[in-house]
Amino acid sequence: MNLQLILILLLTLSCSQPSKIRRLGFNNNALRSPDSLFEDKVGIEATLTNSFLQSNEKLLPPELDSYLESLIVQLKMLCDQCVIKSYTGLSYEKEYKVTFPDGFSFNVGRDQRVLEITADPISFDDLSLHTRKISDYLIIAGERIGLSPARHTGGGHLHFDFQAFFQEDRLLFRDFMVDYYNNQMVFEEYFGGENNNAPVIDQLPASSQENFIKIVKDFDESPFSIYEFMTRLNGEVYHQTFNEAYTPANKYQAISLIHAFREGGTVELRSIRPYQSGESVELIADMFFKRRDYLKNLRKEGNYPIVKSSSFKGLLPTRDRFKRVKAYLKESNLDPKKYYQLFPKEAFPYIWKDLGSEDQYKFLEGYFLKTPFDFIERVDGFFSKGVLSKLTLDQRRSLLKILMRKVIQSTNQDNLLKNVMNYKKYLPFDLSKIKEEIELETREVPGCGSLIRPLL
Repeated sequence: MNLQLILILLLTLSCSQPSKIRRLGFNNNALRSPDSLFEDKVGIEATLTNSFLQSNEKLLPPELDSYLESLIVQLKMLCDQCVIKSYTGLSYEKEYKVTFPDGFSFNVGRDQRVLEITADPISFDDLSLHTRKISDYLIIAGERIGLSPARHTGGGHLHFDFQAFFQEDRLLFRDFMVDYYNNQMVFEEYFGGENNNAPVIDQLPASSQENFIKIVKDFDESPFSIYEFMTRLNGEVYHQTFNEAYTPANKYQAISLIHAFREGGTVELRSIRPYQSGESVELIADMFFKRRDYLKNLRKEGNYPIVKSSSFKGLLPTRDRFKRVKAYLKESNLDPKKYYQLFPKEAFPYIWKDLGSEDQYKFLEGYFLKTPFDFIERVDGFFSKGVLSKLTLDQRRSLLKILMRKVIQSTNQDNLLKNVMNYKKYLPFDLSKIKEEIELETREVPGCGSLIRPLL
């Protein structure tokens, strides 16, 4: 046995205390039942990755093991009162359960080119409290070892307790699905955009779109149960998906119902991109709950959505799409300005005009924080005289630092620096000094994973 193998073995044994705790959360039906019939609950899935993992030829590269160990070390450092235990996952791999002093817990394991985090069901009333832990612990721990949420690699799926969300109301389920069909840009380009493994209906073959319209027509003529509605959707609409390589097809949809047939099952929103912060989870979950409530109240008033033709298809000009999504949020009793930070960059000119001077920096800060490390093009156009001249020097430096922190350990640094150099007059900062500050703030606390990784 060579010296390198001995070192890896010794480090692994000294850092590991395997147990046989089963994976909790939405993979465990017993824990998914709501406490009361209509208590809204949310399950989250978050992912962390980097340029190395993204470009790796293997879906589950062995380096994921050392990244997992390193992440756990950092979580222990950030939350010394957390209880962290290892267990054997459903695929017989080592995973971890992290339990906070207030009882909230999440699980950390591996998935394709990412570390995946799944949480126990969260009561909507407690969502803000617990999703804050994503920003305060998980993302910081990931930064310390060079992992962050990406643009597409991984996902930010949200699970809603099916029974509680639809309250056993077949009309509400019908209205929610029709409203989704009529507002697919919300799921695709504004707050989602995972067409490869979570397409909206308009990205499915024409026959699926026609079948959806027929199912709604049949229901309106002679209403049937929610479960018959779902069965028909899975068999006639979701039987095919954007990418034939993904099976079963009825799982890989923007709104997946594959888990809803189980006791305590969920409706899964799969088109959501990886969360860049805990606030993203809260904003998006709140949007869907508020939309559900809007549709419910609409029915009480004797109104309901009808299927609109050409509902998506990218035919609307950018300005009209912006206005429609803004109206969607207003209808749902939400403040659109809180959501502008999640909008695509094409909407920026219309957002900027809609903001008062006091809101402009706050918007930019949120927008920059929610820009993935591998999608720095999202800020193209923001480094301009018209934008920067409205900000103080301190505000400009703060925004630049946010972006540099995003890309400091990725292959996207050059793109950012090129942008900065084009506007050096408005960004007269010592970039090396900012980089030193970031490296100090995100420096990895040495642990077993960081010792093992160089040996692999």
